[in-house]
Amino acid sequence: MFDEEKIKIFLEKIIFETENETERNKLIGELTKELHKNPRVKKHFDSQSIKKMLNPYIWDTIAVKSKKDYIDRAFEAIKNQFKTLDKWWILIPIINLKITYPRTINVGNVKFFNFNENRKKEYKSHIKRLIFNNVHYNKKQKKDIYDQLIEELIKQTDKRACALVLEEGTSENATLKGYEDVQTSLAVLKLYRSSNVDFFRTYFNISGELIPSNFRYTFLYNNSWTVTNTNLERIGYLAEYEINKTLLKTMKKLEFETINQMLLNQNQNELESVLINSIRMFSEANDVEITTKTEEDKSIYKSISMNDRLIKLFIALESFLIYGDSEQLNNNVAERCSFIMGNTYLKRKAIKIFVKDMYRHRSSHVHHGKSELNGSELNSFIILVQNCIIKTITIIRNNKLNSRDDLREWFEKVKLT
Repeated sequence: MFDEEKIKIFLEKIIFETENETERNKLIGELTKELHKNPRVKKHFDSQSIKKMLNPYIWDTIAVKSKKDYIDRAFEAIKNQFKTLDKWWILIPIINLKITYPRTINVGNVKFFNFNENRKKEYKSHIKRLIFNNVHYNKKQKKDIYDQLIEELIKQTDKRACALVLEEGTSENATLKGYEDVQTSLAVLKLYRSSNVDFFRTYFNISGELIPSNFRYTFLYNNSWTVTNTNLERIGYLAEYEINKTLLKTMKKLEFETINQMLLNQNQNELESVLINSIRMFSEANDVEITTKTEEDKSIYKSISMNDRLIKLFIALESFLIYGDSEQLNNNVAERCSFIMGNTYLKRKAIKIFVKDMYRHRSSHVHHGKSELNGSELNSFIILVQNCIIKTITIIRNNKLNSRDDLREWFEKVKLT
């Protein structure tokens, strides 16, 4: 698998012979190149990962009696890390998403489905086999662990949509990659939000990122305890976001299949990568924020402010409409939006004026901490950005554009015709 002696020489230099951090990082880089001769290691472990593995050995050498034994242990620890490479199916519950058609929907490498009774039986069977085949537990321990895991499985997944994704790597890295891929796929679904999302609060996200919908009672008594009252209010997110036959048909008309292919492409070109990032940012502008008050160990849920959403929406646009630090942001973003969305002079003029007005709100908030932005303007801008991203994908597909320079050239042609 590896040239053991060569790697141990590197380890001795890194752990015992080098005190300068810059020199040590250089040696770790050379060690990484040697380890990367194994393709699977190269795919899943960069120099930072290797350094993280070695850190416990680098900083704990005071009581070392035998350098050789210590190097041998460090080498075995690295080998054991590489042995944990595997393929992992990662199941992640999603809050507030309902899939009525089709039964499953694939977005990139992520599969979304409702966790029904058949799925529950399947996963119960997997868990039972995993626990009861473990020779380290006695019969009672097996039953207790199984019951606890099943209770948690039901609590997390009951009547909810779930995301399932296959990742490769260590369990830790595969989990992180799984969450990242699921968030990207959710962002694609959020690209097709309707204009009434904020009114009905049909937000959806990974479990733990939203407060689920539930009722809260408040009991009121007057000072003399002669009058009582009870307030019942619903908190959390009220209506589920539903993927149905009608929505899916609309999505397919609006480049859903093209975006899907972008996500599945292992070698995304520059424009594909930029547009996926833009979709992620559009999604963030349409999410709710969760912050944690650590001193009380409580989670506080709040909506992102209108102005913060506006900033994220402009980042989503600038990622594919701006091509250098020297470009004038407000004019170029406004003009290029008008080229994408308008097919007449009057429409383009109106779009350009509107986008410049929104940029003025953005600048006022960023530079002066105040803005007169209202909800109606923000909602109109969300719809504009949403359509601008989708229409740009259509332009790229129709004109076979592959790079930002290609898209910039397309704008120049439109401008001069």
